[in-house]
Amino acid sequence: MRRWPFFVLVPLAACSSPMPPVAVIHDNEIPAGSRKGDTVSVTLQPVQAMWYPETTDDPGARVWAIAADGDTPMIPAPLLRGNEATVFRITIRNSRSDKKLLANGFATRPASDEPIVIEPGRDTTITFVAGAPGTYFYAFAWDEEASLVPPDEALLAGAFVVDGPESLVNERIFIASSWLVEIDSTLGAPFVTRDWLVINGRSFP
Repeated sequence: MRRWPFFVLVPLAACSSPMPPVAVIHDNEIPAGSRKGDTVSVTLQPVQAMWYPETTDDPGARVWAIAADGDTPMIPAPLLRGNEATVFRITIRNSRSDKKLLANGFATRPASDEPIVIEPGRDTTITFVAGAPGTYFYAFAWDEEASLVPPDEALLAGAFVVDGPESLVNERIFIASSWLVEIDSTLGAPFVTRDWLVINGRSFP
């Protein structure tokens, strides 16, 4: 009796889920987008990414980060910057099919707190003049009814700077954030709280 070899075909996707990209840690030094005249255009999209606030040899976290114009996602979110007359043309992309995306801070300053809602699987383009000089921020959140921001959404914010007539010398732009999970099994027993205080995406101090 002839014996035939036994094969098992297993789809690769069933074996492991693809790893998300590693978020770039940046220091808010280079503004995002392309400028033409007084108009700055940029596309922003929340993307799942691995975040390493210390080193890649240390445990990281899978979080939502913001990518500009299809590039690598950043933590903090890309810097938006211009003067009082700058017109921002910002396209916000919601690639999720199950949740609305809420966007805050995309309006002429001073601005109201009314969020812009991007429906699942849709793009929304907002055009507005920068407005009053100052240092502001913008932020995103998924449409969830929760008293606390989920850990994977805690870093969906970036700086929005409107320059006045006088330029500052040796300036730095810092975004302070906190990230917390109550129980973390990554490091093994005892399963304790993992809490990071970060400045521009890096663990402090």
